[in-house]
Amino acid sequence: MLKCWLLLGCLIVLSPSLGCGSNADSVVAPQDPHSAVLGVWVEPCNPTQTTQLASAVAISPDLVATVAHPFTEFRRFTLYSAEGKEHGATFVWFDPDIDLALLRLDSPTETFLALRSTPINDGDLVRVLVPRRDHVDFEAAGVETGPLGDNKEIAPDSLVREGSVLRQVTATLDGRGQRAAIEISADIQAGDSGAPLVDENDTIAGIVFASVKRSERGWAVAASEVEHARSALAGDATAHRTDPDLGRCVNPD
Repeated sequence: MLKCWLLLGCLIVLSPSLGCGSNADSVVAPQDPHSAVLGVWVEPCNPTQTTQLASAVAISPDLVATVAHPFTEFRRFTLYSAEGKEHGATFVWFDPDIDLALLRLDSPTETFLALRSTPINDGDLVRVLVPRRDHVDFEAAGVETGPLGDNKEIAPDSLVREGSVLRQVTATLDGRGQRAAIEISADIQAGDSGAPLVDENDTIAGIVFASVKRSERGWAVAASEVEHARSALAGDATAHRTDPDLGRCVNPD
């Protein structure tokens, strides 16, 4: 069975942010912003567990941002583009407390989305961009077919979750990781974890990490947190907060 992360956990909003946004950054986005959005599937150690599906986005020619929570005791993971091309990548920043991970691509990409440098305004219209999956052969990739795997014809409109900013907050998830976050009104769905939340200029305002089941309400870690992690890497290409559970599978004799 194919399992898509729906961002489970106990989210606590500590306080609304006191900062106010300004006009959107003046950044030229690629003609097709979806070309910067990647799909992720994670194969768990335990063969009885289901493969996990998530999203990611290129934030520079060699860096990809996503969430940390799918990478728990996993055997391997795959990043794939809208065309179904696989991308090799290595974790360079992994912070499960705020549910954020950065990966360095083995080969640079020509298409990426810029991070917003100022807070977004409450009430602003936003979109969550999710990866195309119609070009991916899940069976060939070793993923059992499921609701998404069976549906090879995914309409372009299904790749966008339209919404608006409710407020900027400071939040924790499961009692950990105080972070700057954005509360949004949008129909966040399974597999959207790690997808970029973009403004009207297709500039990244945040990375989706949580939602409420059967409710058009979700949260994204703010772009400022992503920029903080990227800045920490600027002087040290091997910097990281901690390591994910890659390669820690134990095979019985």
